[in-house]
Amino acid sequence: MAESPVTLRACRQLGESFEDTPLSPAERQVVLLAAAVENGCTYTVPKHSLLAEKAGMNREQIEKIRSRQPLSDNRLEALRSFVSDFVSARGRIDDARFKRFLEAGFSKQDALAVVTGVTDATLTAYVNHLVDAPLDDQIRQWSWKPTEATQRVTATA
Repeated sequence: MAESPVTLRACRQLGESFEDTPLSPAERQVVLLAAAVENGCTYTVPKHSLLAEKAGMNREQIEKIRSRQPLSDNRLEALRSFVSDFVSARGRIDDARFKRFLEAGFSKQDALAVVTGVTDATLTAYVNHLVDAPLDDQIRQWSWKPTEATQRVTATA
């Protein structure tokens, strides 16, 4: 991102803003990791896998998010599936889906926090898609490639 100070600043500001939301550190990582998976980002999935572990999530939970599998924790699963649906629907969540999110104990403020986190994750993923950033040594152990289940369509000329 050194080529674009504006993009770097935007990424930092979004990240800092997302840190100030009412979501817990683990919940924030669920948002960022699930959005990274939906965006098929081979850099941010490993990055947020490591950060999710640091936020107290166990490897089983992290692997389930990385493979789009339901989590056993009902609240985290409600969040993971909401993010997945939100990203894949490009933000167009129907009333019934939004109601299920709220019934899991989240608030409208939490939903707006999800929007902030998804925006952060999507901007970062798109930048990484363009520059094909190599994995840092500290996240290499979390290397990830999209599978058929997580693969999205790639635009071609």
